[in-house]
Amino acid sequence: MSGKVFISHAREDFARCARLLKALDTWGVDYWYETMEHAAGQRLTEQAQMALSECDVFLRICTRDTKRSYWMGIEAGSFLSLQAEDHRKGQVDRRKLVNLVLDPAYVREPFDASATVIDATNTGWAGWVNELRRALSLPPLVDIVAVAQEINPPQPEGISRRKAIGLAAAGAVVLAAAGAGGLALLKHGGTTTAIHTPTATPTPPSSDPHLRWWYQTPSHASVTKFANAIDSSLAVANGVIYTATEDGGVYALSAIGLQLLWSKPLGISVSATPLAVYNNLVYVRVNGGDYTLYALDAQHEGNEVWHLNYTATGPAIVDGVLYAGGNGLAGAVINGFDPMTGKSLWGGATNGYPSGTPAVANGIVYIGTDKGYVHAFSITTPHSEIWSAKAGADAIAQGKDGAIVNLPAIANGIVYIGSEDHNLYALDALTGAQRWKYPTGDEIFYSSPAVANGMVYVGSEDHMIYALDAKTGTKVWSYETKGKVASSPAVVGAMLYIGSSDRSVYVLDAKTGSLLHKYAVSGSVVVQPMVVNGILYAGDANGIVYAFDAAQ
Repeated sequence: MSGKVFISHAREDFARCARLLKALDTWGVDYWYETMEHAAGQRLTEQAQMALSECDVFLRICTRDTKRSYWMGIEAGSFLSLQAEDHRKGQVDRRKLVNLVLDPAYVREPFDASATVIDATNTGWAGWVNELRRALSLPPLVDIVAVAQEINPPQPEGISRRKAIGLAAAGAVVLAAAGAGGLALLKHGGTTTAIHTPTATPTPPSSDPHLRWWYQTPSHASVTKFANAIDSSLAVANGVIYTATEDGGVYALSAIGLQLLWSKPLGISVSATPLAVYNNLVYVRVNGGDYTLYALDAQHEGNEVWHLNYTATGPAIVDGVLYAGGNGLAGAVINGFDPMTGKSLWGGATNGYPSGTPAVANGIVYIGTDKGYVHAFSITTPHSEIWSAKAGADAIAQGKDGAIVNLPAIANGIVYIGSEDHNLYALDALTGAQRWKYPTGDEIFYSSPAVANGMVYVGSEDHMIYALDAKTGTKVWSYETKGKVASSPAVVGAMLYIGSSDRSVYVLDAKTGSLLHKYAVSGSVVVQPMVVNGILYAGDANGIVYAFDAAQ
């Protein structure tokens, strides 16, 4: 059941709201709705202040009249102050800001980036009804078309949505909202962060009707020889998407699209390594000659906070410690660092340079190397190696590739890891003993295994996606795509999302492997798709970030 809902609206929208209130009444929602008209300069009534203080959801009715409404601005400011106070008390999820867009002429505002935005203006898509119910902590409805038409029937033509978006980008005013851990606050330390207008491709890069928005990263090919392909992982935190491209660009995008918050050209390639976000810092490893790990300030235009040279792997942050593998002058080691300063806390030697991203579970950090070894180190006793085991080492001894580049998955006492020697290995997490291995038809390179439903999932460059019994390694099912699968699988509920070099993102039934949906994009998909709040995010080799409605 939904908590208490405060409905903020312009006085011009009484008629629109009447239809919404009827639905809320039917749904049994406990809401507060002001019917009186007040003059500018008056204060909020005691009843309104009390309703705001008690609300769990602040629901803004967004139309072309929103920006002209004096009272909506007052109510929003009061709500953001309450939310900031919640943050200071450590109650980050105490209240939720929800924007219900009922008019295509609504002009977006900067703090929309911190809201759950529900767009009810597409008359051909009724899914927003269940998005609204989800925001109100209500279960989904089956028959939603009639409900959508009843709440928000087609309105007379006004300013086009595309034009409204352009006006918002051109005339945006920054609003500050204080509070520790706040998201996309846009003003910090007294200095205002500029909002940049993103450059979109002239026509949509996907014909999929589920496409919400896309962002085309600019090419910095004049800086390096690399294109702006996205083959580093995406990271989503606090309503912001972070991504990086092979030509060295790091980007922060609003998760609702339309806004590039900042970009940072590092001038050297970012390829096939995960990004990490922690305490408003973004960590990204670049592939220059000395393999540098950067910590960038997420709230101040991506300014560098610190960097470490000779860092061979992507970062992993667990319980306030950053783990990364080193090479070069630092030797072949796995290190633990202070994530805020980059200060080394401990390190342990490895057989071969670390090449896979470290994973941490139950007080142990696991890492793969370019010589086909997997190492396990205690994080409670620094430098203490628990075990090392051969995975692709035999292949390397035979002059074949066997490096381990992907991220291990740890579940139920087993470490799952793929190798360039074509095999997926299952190793005992405490001893390193091999439980089983499964041969595929080609390398398991960047694709990191995922464990769910008693199965382990992985992609191979033989074009296949595999689901194996996690205990025995027996194949349960496989699915063939039309290209190499370097993307890591993401299992969300009963569905598996994974990309392929055939310019597609696949959605498969996680238990049976049957195809549920295939999103067409413009280039190869190496990065792991991410599903957050019902939206599927993906990136492709043409430097485009996509947001789709996730398959239901």
